[in-house]
Amino acid sequence: MNRIVKSLGVLLIAASVPATLAAQSFNSGDNVIGIGAGVGGMYGFGPVVMLNFDHGMGFNAGPGVVGIGAYLSYKSYENAWSNYYYNYTYRSTALTIAARGTYHWNSWHKIDKLDVYGGVIAGFSIRTYGNNIYEPDARRNGVSPTGGLFVGAHWYFTDSFGAFAELGYTDTNIAAGLAFKF
Repeated sequence: MNRIVKSLGVLLIAASVPATLAAQSFNSGDNVIGIGAGVGGMYGFGPVVMLNFDHGMGFNAGPGVVGIGAYLSYKSYENAWSNYYYNYTYRSTALTIAARGTYHWNSWHKIDKLDVYGGVIAGFSIRTYGNNIYEPDARRNGVSPTGGLFVGAHWYFTDSFGAFAELGYTDTNIAAGLAFKF
């Protein structure tokens, strides 16, 4: 009887190890899509709608996992005021397309639902902007390089669905949204 109990104990421990490893928040081979919104950052304080993607690369770097992905956002900003002489209007839009690199470091906190990361984006922004005083009825268009740094976290409610929040200096200062892991 004692031998059966020991065998069941070893079997239970062996069965729980793969489940524990699979429950980690971000691993090599994982894919995460984030859909969100933010404010602040480059190109005015206006609202930003964003889509990002991270893929866990096939190697670990120290205590964390490297992620490579993409970033797409749209921002529209308008400001208007008047004084005795002018009615002033400034408008700006920016479509940002960038590569995204992240470093997910989760070994220090031991919370399976939490994924803490930092990263960088580098790409370009397609902009239109203009005002009605210095350039009456004129709009400028242009493409400019863009980049930035950020830190963030995912909190997973299930194995494949969660929320994210990011702080940094990209085309947003503060962003939040939904995350889908597959």
